[in-house]
Amino acid sequence: MAMWPGADAPTRTEVVAALRGAFGDGVEVVDELESQTDDILWNAVIQIPTIASRIIVWAEAAKPVSETGLDDPALADCKWVVGAELVLSNDAPLRDFSNAIRLLAGLADDIPAVFDANTGQWHLRQSLELSFLAADAEPPDEVLWVIHAVTGGDRLGAETVWLYTAGLWRCGRPELEMLEVPRRHVESAVAMINAVAGIALEEPLPPAGRPFEIGSGLSVVLQPWREVVPYLERTAHGSMADRGLQPDGEQTETPDNPMGGVRAVICGPQPVGAYKPIWTWPREAIERIEGDDGTLYQTRSATRRQHRLAQRMLPDFAVAIASLLHDGVDLESDAAPGFFAKVGFRAGDGDDPDHEHLWFRLVQLDGPRMEGLLLNPPQLLKDMAPGERRWFDQEQVSWWHVAVGDTGFGPESTEAMTEAVDAYRREHGGPP
Repeated sequence: MAMWPGADAPTRTEVVAALRGAFGDGVEVVDELESQTDDILWNAVIQIPTIASRIIVWAEAAKPVSETGLDDPALADCKWVVGAELVLSNDAPLRDFSNAIRLLAGLADDIPAVFDANTGQWHLRQSLELSFLAADAEPPDEVLWVIHAVTGGDRLGAETVWLYTAGLWRCGRPELEMLEVPRRHVESAVAMINAVAGIALEEPLPPAGRPFEIGSGLSVVLQPWREVVPYLERTAHGSMADRGLQPDGEQTETPDNPMGGVRAVICGPQPVGAYKPIWTWPREAIERIEGDDGTLYQTRSATRRQHRLAQRMLPDFAVAIASLLHDGVDLESDAAPGFFAKVGFRAGDGDDPDHEHLWFRLVQLDGPRMEGLLLNPPQLLKDMAPGERRWFDQEQVSWWHVAVGDTGFGPESTEAMTEAVDAYRREHGGPP
């Protein structure tokens, strides 16, 4: 739903005209539904070439902004909303969702925010401009879902947390959960859930109970929630009682209670316990992530998005390297700033081959080429080994990182990186 600026209610005529101005004459009004409530001012069923399903667009009065929890005067001034409802395609839910957000955000330049009712997320104007409306915008997969955390507060350091997604079901995928996660592991568990959700958008998930890799050395299984939840203590977060479900009744998802529908619990590859084995959270995989022994796979869309940002900011990265080489700094020295690049190499044939992305510590520049020391063992490219030196083109760099002392910088913080490198040069005899 888009917050409509101004005191006057949006009319169907001006909204359709705005859509045609943004999407062209291909916007077609194909129907009008009989309203079931007096709250709806008007509605229209429209077809837009860039979205697979038909879209129901409507207008109604806005709820008081105080109920949103957002302190934004622009939102407080909005008395009306324009909503859009559609079915996301199974093949490209992110494309359809992004186009629906663009549809609403593009109705007027002063639309202050768009609200995603399925996840409860607010997309404010700055976020809309950067992630959806910019010419090169490609929003991350994570805009399709949110992860909720249920805990009992800060009573104990060993408190466990129930994590679950909201938003994947509309994409034709099961909602994901992780149960009884110790509080200290929540950050890694959230990263893992996001990774599994991203994988689910790009490829079919394995059958329930079959181990599959979600990263280098990281294996998990997905189990239907009915195979896990009934064995939790009644007082545990995520238990049948906590969900408001009856232990022995057939559980189905309802608008009032979505916790009984199609949901998959992320578990370790083997059940735990000798007498009564039960499925539990993926302890080993999460501890490997936290111990730097395991790396989560990235989806192709995430890799493309990172690659574009890394390439856009790569000139600043290369200039910083060149300036230190000009000063005679040995970039292989542990005392020097570290310049690291994640580099993509083809790992197959065909029109759309897989790529393996490997980390290098950079040591030399030569025009558009870089030389680095390979840091991590390849999984696919068996002709390469850690410690070897290799030249590659700058266009192969999909991400980069700079470490100056204890501070790290990436493509999103190039200005601070440049300042830190310049300060290092001044401190070690470089140009003032």
